[in-house]
Amino acid sequence: MDIKVKKRNGRLQDFNVDKINACVLRACEEVENVSASEIVLDAKLQLFDKITTEEIDRALILSAREKIEKEPNYSYAAARMLANCLYKEVFKEGVDSDLFDLQYRKSFIQNIKLLSSHDRISPKLLEFDLKRLSEALVLERDKNFKYLGIQTVYDRYLIRQDDKILEAPQSFWMRVAMGLSINEKDKNDRAVEFYNLMSTFRYTPSTPTLFNSGTTHSQLSSCYLNTFGDSIDGIFDGVWQEARKSKYAGGLGLDVTPFRSTGSYIKGTNGISSGLVPWLKIFNDTLIAVNQGGKRPGAGCAYLEPWHLDYEDFLSLRKNTGDDRLRCHDMNTASWVPDAFMRAIKEEADWYMFDPNECPDLHNLFGAEFDKRYSYYSKKAEGGEIKSFKKIPAKDLWKKMLRVLFETSHPWNTFKDACNIRYTNQQEGVVRSSNLCTEITLHTKASQYKNGVKTEVGETAVCNLGSVNLVNHIREIYDKEGDLSHRDINWTTLGETIENAIRILDNVIDLNFYPTAESANSNKKHRPIGLGLMGLHDVLHILNIPIDSEKS
Repeated sequence: MDIKVKKRNGRLQDFNVDKINACVLRACEEVENVSASEIVLDAKLQLFDKITTEEIDRALILSAREKIEKEPNYSYAAARMLANCLYKEVFKEGVDSDLFDLQYRKSFIQNIKLLSSHDRISPKLLEFDLKRLSEALVLERDKNFKYLGIQTVYDRYLIRQDDKILEAPQSFWMRVAMGLSINEKDKNDRAVEFYNLMSTFRYTPSTPTLFNSGTTHSQLSSCYLNTFGDSIDGIFDGVWQEARKSKYAGGLGLDVTPFRSTGSYIKGTNGISSGLVPWLKIFNDTLIAVNQGGKRPGAGCAYLEPWHLDYEDFLSLRKNTGDDRLRCHDMNTASWVPDAFMRAIKEEADWYMFDPNECPDLHNLFGAEFDKRYSYYSKKAEGGEIKSFKKIPAKDLWKKMLRVLFETSHPWNTFKDACNIRYTNQQEGVVRSSNLCTEITLHTKASQYKNGVKTEVGETAVCNLGSVNLVNHIREIYDKEGDLSHRDINWTTLGETIENAIRILDNVIDLNFYPTAESANSNKKHRPIGLGLMGLHDVLHILNIPIDSEKS
């Protein structure tokens, strides 16, 4: 059988099954419970003359990937084969080459310079000692990737130029570390320190940090919370702000309670408002049009208090039936629920819904002050002093909320009073919403406008996130005979990880590229950071600690 294989450089070579076997055997080295021969046999290669090496590699990777559900360690084999394809694309050498180590480190230096010349990464990265940093790369750490991890890095995070990937995995970690060390006095030492932290999977920055660290637009923050003034200037400037933030990979939380309801009087034009939903359609379509740097879909969540007169229309936004002009299929929605509403349900009382144009202060209150003011407006409505309102049994509205939540998973319920009462920065303002993931509770302030001109820059709350991987802080203790005695958490290493993680997050605030003046104003003034934890249940399982026990 005379079959030629077409290599990546276009040259033809005789088909050699031994090369395929050797490639898979290398990927399976030191990986328990995997079979290289099974991967090759089950790849079911459809051989034909001039088959490309990419097609052979793809078949082998798919074969290993299909076995992961039966034996999880095949994930490492598939990851290593994918990594080998990546190496050949970046610096044209595979792991079997004698020049692999040299080319890996050389490509790091060359591509930093190349990307800087194309204005893809910051020229400040050229101020680092690139030779020293290249020597600090620990190439063996590529073997720690599982398939899903390296596939995600390959698809999303590695920088491309002219459709060609210009980063290998360890080069990627170092570029992120360099971007986070630019403002350090001992920047080379810090870059190596941050690199070791991330490349050993002890700490992982947020997705925007991985996307943008070290680039010319280093937008490193995760999410933004914004509130808007109820005016044409406030709303459309808000759309522009959200588009800017989405462009640079920010997730969005939108406080839309201030928007006046359907039928509300517009003083400036002597007209009638079309209500909340048409504005939400604009924000929904903005998320579609302005995705996150072309790397993932735009993501945002609109928050509304249940006393808003358009709240029932808001409940139906994510339904797949009904008038599509009243639907937002791509934007998430959430209810910003005050305790007064939950008490009304319990007491089977009526619930009043108002136009925020007639009670603008209600949104800025929480707790006892909200209760007092809400009761005041309810009495005014009953007395005919408020024109736009609706009264509905609270339990009936709650049933609608639960019904649509079951049907569409939206809007989810977030509790206004609980978030505000526990907020540590109450003197600065009110928490008016949260974000897409509901982990940020920070205050926001709308910008002010006069005659179409912004007269006061507001505050867009910013979320600066990172996560510690607890699993990679477990150590094994051996007895004098060399047998495993027990496992526990290496608290010293964990402490070092947390210290460096906090420094990274603090650097993010100073190094960040801010898409809007409002986000810069808030983030630099209040400097909020969030350090999360992952792998807790895995740790408890490894240490044989029941998750519901006191020891846990």
